[in-house]
Amino acid sequence: MADDIMIKHVPLLCLQIAYDILVSRLFYFVLKPLRVPLIIAQVLAGFTLSPSLLGNFEWVFSLFYSQYGILTVETFANLGIMYYVFLSGLEMNSDTILRSRKKGTSIAIAGIVTPMLFGVGFLALQQKLIDKNDVFAQTPKENQGKAYLFWCLALSVTGFPVLARILANLKLLYTKLGKDALTAAMLTDAYGWVMFTLLIPYSTRGGKPYLSVISTLMFIVFLLCCDSLGTHPIVGAFVFGLILPHGKFADMVLELSADFVSGILCPVYFAGFGFRLNLPFLWKQKNVGLMLLIMLLLCIPKVLSSVIVTFFFGMPARDGVAIGLLLNTKGIMAVILLNVAWDKRILDPYTFMVMMLAIIVMTVMVSPLINAIYKPKFRFMQSQLRTVQKLRFDMVLRIVACVHNAKHANNMIHVIEATNATRLSPIHVSVAHLVQLTRHGTSILVSQMDNSNSTVGGAEAANYGSQLEFKSITNTFEELVEQYNAVRFDISSVVSSYTTIHEDIYNVAEEKRASLIILPFHKEYSTIENAPEIIHNEHCEINKNVLQQAPCSVGIFVDRGLGSLLETKLRIIMIFIGGPDDREALSIAWRMAGHPGTQLHVVRINLLGKAAEETKLKMEKSKYHHGMLSTIIDNVMQKELDEECIISFRHKAVNNNDSILYSEKEVHSNTGEEIPTLLNDIDKPGYDLYIVGQGSGKNSVIFSRLLEWCDHPELGVIGDILASTSFGTQSSVLIVQQYLVGRKLVVRKCHEVKSGTENL
Repeated sequence: MADDIMIKHVPLLCLQIAYDILVSRLFYFVLKPLRVPLIIAQVLAGFTLSPSLLGNFEWVFSLFYSQYGILTVETFANLGIMYYVFLSGLEMNSDTILRSRKKGTSIAIAGIVTPMLFGVGFLALQQKLIDKNDVFAQTPKENQGKAYLFWCLALSVTGFPVLARILANLKLLYTKLGKDALTAAMLTDAYGWVMFTLLIPYSTRGGKPYLSVISTLMFIVFLLCCDSLGTHPIVGAFVFGLILPHGKFADMVLELSADFVSGILCPVYFAGFGFRLNLPFLWKQKNVGLMLLIMLLLCIPKVLSSVIVTFFFGMPARDGVAIGLLLNTKGIMAVILLNVAWDKRILDPYTFMVMMLAIIVMTVMVSPLINAIYKPKFRFMQSQLRTVQKLRFDMVLRIVACVHNAKHANNMIHVIEATNATRLSPIHVSVAHLVQLTRHGTSILVSQMDNSNSTVGGAEAANYGSQLEFKSITNTFEELVEQYNAVRFDISSVVSSYTTIHEDIYNVAEEKRASLIILPFHKEYSTIENAPEIIHNEHCEINKNVLQQAPCSVGIFVDRGLGSLLETKLRIIMIFIGGPDDREALSIAWRMAGHPGTQLHVVRINLLGKAAEETKLKMEKSKYHHGMLSTIIDNVMQKELDEECIISFRHKAVNNNDSILYSEKEVHSNTGEEIPTLLNDIDKPGYDLYIVGQGSGKNSVIFSRLLEWCDHPELGVIGDILASTSFGTQSSVLIVQQYLVGRKLVVRKCHEVKSGTENL
């Protein structure tokens, strides 16, 4: 018997698994421009083996679905879905559900009730369109009531894990729209699981379903009581996953099993669902056109309910439509419901296939339509410049502080502390804990939905291995708030792939209306002599990406043990050469100088003679000329702005504050050798913090030459020299880039034509 299983069943199972995985990945790759979820690709993989396509060939059908192998494949598929349901319960956070806010709850309730009411009418219309002479297509009379329940529930549920991934891919996760949609989806998903648990007893013929429901509820209560007593009964996939405590154990289970379950086990189950889609069978119906129309109409109820609810909350109709489309996303719950309805003959084949097509269409069209409505590539275009220089003196300075760990937070609070929060001009810090998204990252997405509106702290506990790190970061900023009444903060984890996490940082800055983003340098220097530096190259790429098209000014902070203003006086030096970045850096230094415990020295470096020569870029006029004229201010105008800025600073700051000094230095040679020597002379008195512009003197020949030797060009020439260990300074450095419209274009063009510079 064992030999027979190994010879007949195992090879067939391996063939089925291999085919489903390879074909689903092929569909996922081909449909990647449409951002189609993986679950849809897996369903389509099964559809290729249905009678509509390859299954129409007898040898193909017998190869994949032979009589002695079907049971093995279905057993494996059901095992996979059991593990998937267990992980879904493990990822669901009941505490977050109970803390859901009024708007999300209202959208969820409307998104459940409206589709269920409309669903009754759509199902009645669908069944009237079926040919009465087709006995096979009729739903048994005893199952009519059950059919309405399963049909309406499948229409009302939302696939929360699938939606979370879609929002993450569209970079809408940390917007107000994304948080509202995610909250409503989480509540709807929880409702779906509860209703699924209660509906299963009614899907079985005979018996007493009421007793089954009561016993199921008693079973859940028993598990919860047992959990409170400290025991962990291994029964019930979903309930067992739900009652498990969220912590290191849950993270370990997800880390070890999520990839295997979603990558190996589940494709077989979803492919089996797609295999049941028999389009030729559906086309035989006389009213097939009207059936397809019903399929499209099934997409409307959630959109309609969302538009109505969001209207009462003062949201634009566009947001209501978008939330409705997002809540139409279907996932594992809808698939399980339809499969149960098929196996128990609760839904007739035509009704089953209409709902199946509706599920596929609803989920596939979400990303393209949302992408078209919001046009993510252009949502950072703005008419008002968000910079520290343009900020009024009586306005709140809003800062997005990005940290990867608790050490970054401890370092970051000192530079934030130095920015001089006052009652007239307070500071609001939005702390973004940057976390790399793993494949099973739904649980950490859940924990970040509604934790950004607190005025002092109020951070949510993150469902992740970095839970302690998150709490430590929160405690660090809470201590800062306790020390300074004019400082407020909120905190959330920004969970995304490191290759695209910069777009999420843009979203946070846009949502918070920030004037400054502060990033940690990717190298961590130790204050202990001869201690090795810690390098995080992936953080370097994040910093470079953020600089490209940030919606506000950006600062990169190189920490070398910057102290607290509560313990010592802060000595700051700002090096001014010219350009928008230097003017922004001067504005930040000027603000810091307002603190009574701060001393500021501004050194202006004048480029004279050969050192003042500017680079001449070779470029095709037809390709670059118009763009460069529209994005780069004329050099003459830049110099005028520099002079205005310096004159204003000297008149308003230097003449009225004895703790502010101003001096000028000159550079004449264009060899570049004078710059490091000059910086060494400037550094002799010793300072705690350097503030410099990222693009200082970038149009001059001397800085163009030095740029070629920079180890970290994202810091600019001066910043790279100061951050280098060979320079010898023990000062921390803040490198500043001012927000400019077209910054991304300028950076790209300069890199493209760098090799074409003349007189170098």
